[in-house]
Amino acid sequence: MGKKDDAVGKKVGMHLYLHFSALIDFDKAINIRVEKATELAGLEPEVDFNVIKLNDNGTDLSLLHYPNFFEDAFPLLKQYWSFDLGEETFRFRTYKESLNPPVLHRKELLLPKEHPRREQFAALTNEAESIGLFDEPNRIGFSREWELLLKDKGYEVRGQDLVPIGNAVTLTPDAEHTSIVAGIQRHLTALSRTNLSAPMQTLARFGYLDGNKTIFDYGCGRGSDIRFLRENGISAAGWDPYYANENSKQTADIVNLGFVINVIEDRKERDEALKGAFYLANEWLVVSAMLEHSYTGNGTPYADGILTSRNTFQKYFSQGELGQYIEETLGVEPLPIAPCSGSMIPDTNVGGNIATINEVSDDQKATFFFS
Repeated sequence: MGKKDDAVGKKVGMHLYLHFSALIDFDKAINIRVEKATELAGLEPEVDFNVIKLNDNGTDLSLLHYPNFFEDAFPLLKQYWSFDLGEETFRFRTYKESLNPPVLHRKELLLPKEHPRREQFAALTNEAESIGLFDEPNRIGFSREWELLLKDKGYEVRGQDLVPIGNAVTLTPDAEHTSIVAGIQRHLTALSRTNLSAPMQTLARFGYLDGNKTIFDYGCGRGSDIRFLRENGISAAGWDPYYANENSKQTADIVNLGFVINVIEDRKERDEALKGAFYLANEWLVVSAMLEHSYTGNGTPYADGILTSRNTFQKYFSQGELGQYIEETLGVEPLPIAPCSGSMIPDTNVGGNIATINEVSDDQKATFFFS
């Protein structure tokens, strides 16, 4: 890509990340691409952005802003602009209000080879590797999971150093909160269906339940989907904490997490359910949740959702919120497949390439969501 691209830049899939100061190590064509994007969006280098993400296709790139790139050991992303220079278009996203923004690691790779702080940052990376912080890449992409991982390993970040935590902190749960949670009847949200659920019907309508894929229903409720799938010659199994807790959790080509996360009132348990389902998926995880326009206004506010008159919990998502939640929790960008009542499964963006749901590469597990 440039004259020193083997030594400068962090390669992730089809993208190369580099700090703005590293442009001196790259050829004129790369610099022209960045200049064109900067002019298109009216941005000021090292004020609006300081990191560049180049796509191998030669036209797409993103300009990212990590305000504390040099100050923080593992800086957080504040905002970015994503460009299609062929079409001369761009989109903007901010993490200003996010409680779980992306985290940057191995930042020494983004710097020019001769940068005076490259060696210091490399030493931090080596220490993190020796502790085992990078052994589970799916846990390091966003700040919440990264902080939990640090605590799990018994370390905290101070300045540019990883320091062992001297004392554990025990939190005592609020008694009233515990009492309320203990009484929530999650299992009452499970329906007895006379046909396939909406996510399954959508998959079937577009030919994804043709018998060539194994299916696992994570949080299968009363098992209606499993029964219908098996009756049609499809290899299907499921698990549910209330109705089928004797079943084992199994890996499958497609794992369905259908209207599960929206009935879990505890955020930590909700995250664990999403991650647990994702780990079981060999190829695809399909997530669905209740849309915010489904809320009738009845119920009592509780946590980030409402308690119903049946003492069940419901969290209503917007489609954007659901996508962001999945991305923040799993560290992968999910692919929206429109509402369940919608018609077409559109072309979707997979790792920067335009692809249909059938064209996800064999070595990349994908997450799709309905809402």
